[in-house]
Amino acid sequence: MSKRRVVITGMGVISPVGTGVSKFWESLKAGKSGIRPITHFDVSNFSSRIAGTIADYDPLAHFNSKEARNLAPFVQYACVSTAEALAQAKLDIRAVDAARVGVLIGSGIGAIGTIEEEYAKFMQKGPT
Repeated sequence: MSKRRVVITGMGVISPVGTGVSKFWESLKAGKSGIRPITHFDVSNFSSRIAGTIADYDPLAHFNSKEARNLAPFVQYACVSTAEALAQAKLDIRAVDAARVGVLIGSGIGAIGTIEEEYAKFMQKGPT
């Protein structure tokens, strides 16, 4: 049985405790919580009004306004954190064997907001 080695050459993070590896790590070392009041929608009908939300992310720092509007937040987070990991690794993805490169992405539910919006459209307008 051959032993395969894996080397982590770069990381990228967008999380409730900080966007970017250094902010994320400093927050972890300081014991900072990313749990805060939910502000991006009305929570008055919910018993819980707190969550681990991303607070320090500006989509327009990474995408034009059309891309920012059309890409689900979790897709933006994946793209931005991947770019950070590639930059940290100093990796030109075009110059390596793609079969030897991997990415691990951790995401909760993903585009639940998009699913809700499209379901509402379906219920109002039907399948067309």
